[in-house]
Formats: sequence, structure tokens, C-alpha cells
Amino acid sequence: MRFDMAYCPAGRFTMGSPKNEEGRDADEDQQEVEIARPFWIGVHPVTQRLYEAVTGENPSCFKGKPDSALRPVEQVSWLDAVRFCNRLSEVLRLSPAYEVGEGETPTVKWNPKASGFRLLEEAEWEYAARAGQPFRFAGSERLEEVGWFDRNSNSETHASGSLKANAWGIHDMSGNVWEWCWNDWNGRYKKSYDCMFSGNGPRVNRGGSWYLPSQLARVALRRRRTASNRDSNLGFRLARLL
Repeated sequence: MRFDMAYCPAGRFTMGSPKNEEGRDADEDQQEVEIARPFWIGVHPVTQRLYEAVTGENPSCFKGKPDSALRPVEQVSWLDAVRFCNRLSEVLRLSPAYEVGEGETPTVKWNPKASGFRLLEEAEWEYAARAGQPFRFAGSERLEEVGWFDRNSNSETHASGSLKANAWGIHDMSGNVWEWCWNDWNGRYKKSYDCMFSGNGPRVNRGGSWYLPSQLARVALRRRRTASNRDSNLGFRLARLL
């Protein structure tokens, strides 16, 4: 059960997009953000191989092909992702990051001090995607160098790591599959984030996907889906504090 993680140092960066960026949305106002603590991030989105090794299941649409084990797992809800993080933590004898309640729409509480795996906060996601580089996409100004999107994907996901990484060695943060973040959605950036969520409201997705055009894979772009949503273009990536 091998998977690689990259180091993200603490630091400051400008979150959002300049007003002249092509395809810019109104909710991308630039602001200075401090990432106070370094963290580990998955070099790849969670793959079908890793998801199946931990859960015994593979819900992906794009499975059963020669390289499907290395493709991102998809058709996972936000709650599926949260539960996977906890299960992987337990397997590796780390303290789970989440306390998950009962029922179809349980309350989920995050313990930021836990040693286990978790979803990225929205600011962490963009910080890692940018990796100190000035590009619109994660690692390049040319999306075809770093990401799978509607013009090069042949209408399917691809093995993660088959294109260029960004400056911190992280692959596929633009294109391939959207990635769930921890944050709920309120239309504007938040200055701080609650540790508890409840219900089935919208959660933030980042990164674009295999079936969408390039402007929707910009690192500043923000989208949302309800926590119960499952789709063939929707996966997630692991994070963990040092």
C-alpha cells in the first residue's frame, strides 16, 4: 500500500486571481494568506489502487483498464473521502482526524491536532497547487503540459503522474478530477474555518477535470457540490500535518 507525499513548507502567498486573468470569476478576489504550519500532501490524488486496498471497494467509472489502478478514484462523495481518511489513519495506526456522527447526513468534526490523514483546506490546496509559481495552472501556463482536460483527455481520466509535476513535485492539481476540500461553501473566502460541519450542504471543489475546458482548471477557480454528490470527475487528495 505505497503512496507518495510531498512536503509543503509554511509560508505566505497571494490567494485568488488578478483581475486581468482570462476566465476569472468574481469570487476570486486576491488576498494574502499565511499557511502557518507545514504539511504533507499527496503527490497524486487518491488512486483506485489505494482506495480499494483500504476499503475493499472501487466505485470508479473508469476502472478495469490496464492503467486504472493508477487513475484517480472517482464517484466518491465528500463523506466517502472523510471516512477514507479515517480508515487509512487507523490502518497506519495514526489518530483519525475526523469524528463522524450517525445517520445519512452526520455531523463531522475535525481535530486539527490529529496525526492522521485529512482533506486539504481550500487555502492549503491553492498554496500547494501554486507551489510558489506564477502560473494559471499547477506547474505551467500551458495546461496540456500538466493536466488532463477536454482537449487532451479523450473523455476519460488518466494515470496520475503521467504529465509534468509542479515545482513541489505534485501532479494533477489541474485537470483529471476535481478534488474535494474540507471547506463548506459561502461564496467568498473565509478568514477562518470551523472545525465542525453538519448536514449535506455544498463543499468546495478545486482543480477542474478531464471533461472541462482549460479555464476551469485554473488554480484560482472555485466550485461547489453538495457533500453527497458522486461523479466520474470528482475525487480527492490526502493531507497530513507534520
